Amino acid sequence: MDSFITTIKLKKHLTKENIFDLIKMWLKNSPHYNIEEINYCFKTDYFEQNFDNYKINIISASINDEEVFACRFINKEETKTWVIDYIFTEKQGDKKINIKTIYKTNQYSSSLPKYNKPHIIKMLFEQNFCSDEGVFPVTDKAIKLSDEHLKTCADIMLGKQNTDLPIVYVSYDSYNKNHYALDYNKLATELSGMAIVLVEPNKDFALKLRECVHDNNAYNGFIGIYFPNTTYKEIIPFTDYDKLTIKINTIINAVRQAALNHANFSDSWENLLIQYHKYKNEQQNNDDEAILKLYEEEKEQMQEKINSLQNQLNNKTGQLDSLSIKYSHSKAITINIENIQEFFPNEIKDCILTSLKQYFNKNGIPNNTRTYEILNSVLQINELSCTGKAIYKEIKDALNSKSLDERRKRLKSCGFEVSQGPHDKVKFHNDKYTFSISNSPSDHRNNDNLFSDMMKVIDIYKDF
Repeated sequence: MDSFITTIKLKKHLTKENIFDLIKMWLKNSPHYNIEEINYCFKTDYFEQNFDNYKINIISASINDEEVFACRFINKEETKTWVIDYIFTEKQGDKKINIKTIYKTNQYSSSLPKYNKPHIIKMLFEQNFCSDEGVFPVTDKAIKLSDEHLKTCADIMLGKQNTDLPIVYVSYDSYNKNHYALDYNKLATELSGMAIVLVEPNKDFALKLRECVHDNNAYNGFIGIYFPNTTYKEIIPFTDYDKLTIKINTIINAVRQAALNHANFSDSWENLLIQYHKYKNEQQNNDDEAILKLYEEEKEQMQEKINSLQNQLNNKTGQLDSLSIKYSHSKAITINIENIQEFFPNEIKDCILTSLKQYFNKNGIPNNTRTYEILNSVLQINELSCTGKAIYKEIKDALNSKSLDERRKRLKSCGFEVSQGPHDKVKFHNDKYTFSISNSPSDHRNNDNLFSDMMKVIDIYKDF
């Protein structure tokens, strides 16, 4: 089955000789293989070389107005086989390399093969082969955005701007002292060659972007994945709300799976081999026997692709069945809400759940009633995101800050607008939620009373 695939745009000065040298360097220096020499020269358009457990196939030709250099490396082990394809193409000055890993085994297993990104991708960056043109450069580093990128980001999220790779958008978290839910530099390294990582600079940028894209952006620490040539996106929330973190592997798997689902047969080694044989047959004046053999090969290759897709479908069906069993007794409830903008992620859901919990606890509903059964089920199945809990704590700490500058800074990080004066006016997203804070030294009780008054109005978190 297909395990990994990506296409990387390359710098325009590169040649197929450069790519072949890189492949040879990878095989020679790899601790896993013992391949000293590949006896290929560019005078032949098809080449095959066998080793003890390895095999190398190469195609180098001009096919359909496109210069192609493709290398397939096959590593056969006792019960499994790994296949890595490198297909370098040049058309009208644009150069790119398609890299694909295929895993085959003769054993049954309920788990997917371990994720392995080909080492040659790291080498492409080390050799400075990746393109620095386009909307954003193909890089293994996170790109910190500025105001000049606002329109570009909006166009990407609205599907108006194509990019060379998927975009992983790391939003700014006003409620987290670190401001981001993960280490975006580590994420960029892990996703190098698979996606471009963009980092939102501040809350003001997020608010401007949100208006431009009609709430289609990831915000307040969530991660958005936006794919080329489509408006499809995936928003990844926090996985640990107490620490407000997102697991990097979750994002990698989402990008990897989307690339595999989107892969085209036309970009594959199998299709290239078919096109190469057609090209050779045309040169040999359409020999009937050769053409028949060609189409038999094409049928075999297509069947192999069908089998691979069927395996993927079976796996997804199994996952769906498992989820169906897990949630067979749960029902989705749709609540229509208009003209209400969330001030932070999952605010509305958490508000509804905490209000239900408050009613449930306050009224002491008898446990032998239908109302008890329904509300208890809703509260058991639906977990609070607890995003409001972090804001709640930060506001309390801000009011107890030792300096005005620190207090103002921390309140702004929580989403407040601060107007300075003898009494600071602080607004929580909307004029209805405006409070006055004295700037003169006050005792601890006054701070507690002010905090209590604020929480009664904005009501972002309740601890039951």
